[in-house]
Amino acid sequence: MPWYFFQHTPDGRTRGYGVRVRPAAMCFWRITAEILIRHYQTIARLDRAVLLACNCPGHLTAGLCHINRTGGDTSGLNWERTRIQGVNTLAFRMPQHRAFYDIDGDCVGLTTKIPWEMNREWLFLLAHSGTPLFVSLEPEALGPEQEAALRGALDLASRPLAAAEPLDWLTNVTPNHWRCHDGECRFRWNGFAGEDFATDVILYQ
Repeated sequence: MPWYFFQHTPDGRTRGYGVRVRPAAMCFWRITAEILIRHYQTIARLDRAVLLACNCPGHLTAGLCHINRTGGDTSGLNWERTRIQGVNTLAFRMPQHRAFYDIDGDCVGLTTKIPWEMNREWLFLLAHSGTPLFVSLEPEALGPEQEAALRGALDLASRPLAAAEPLDWLTNVTPNHWRCHDGECRFRWNGFAGEDFATDVILYQ
């Protein structure tokens, strides 16, 4: 089954990967929303395709793509970017999950630049969230502990799980307290650049 990825950029252009895109801007008599919807409908008609959208208008792609990367890029260089973009996106776009499409909070950037103690918890949450799990890694960052965690996370993420729910979202823009499919879990990842990050995180209580 082929995968097709398309991205709507802030300047109004649409980039496609794995599919040839006809410039829709030639249809001057249609408004932008109509052009985009027709564009997505055309891609959606591809036989046996899985569509992964990135930064696409959610209300226009609803029902037309399988997965939508609904936030900014996470990082393999800066933990704060992953916390702000990844955790925040996962928490506050979760109501769209399985209603518009499957949401994607972006990947785990498993590199030597991000301490494993941080990525371990982000991997744990994504695997238990009921959303798609993607991992970008560099070989140097993959040791026995990371490999075992990845195997377990990918196995868990392949199962149909109930969507995780952030419980402290009214007071925390990057929620620490979550209800996952098999219990409540707490994370302590809000220290700046990991300065106050605890290695003894309470995963379940």
